[in-house]
Amino acid sequence: MGLCASKPPPKPNPYASRDDPEPPESNPPPQTPVRTPRRRPFPPPSPAKHLKAVLLRTHAAVKPAVQR
Repeated sequence: MGLCASKPPPKPNPYASRDDPEPPESNPPPQTPVRTPRRRPFPPPSPAKHLKAVLLRTHAAVKPAVQR
């Protein structure tokens, strides 16, 4: 028994599972991972420490002149 020429070919069942994987041409390319901004391990040093060091250097030059 053959197929009847007057009947249209059967449509694939949309609910049936696909045993065959899609061809590699139709697979979308893998997405690149979303980059997260890098965080520093420690916060930057306080500017007060640098200012204090400068003040100590400038005042240290004046203090030795006051020795007895």
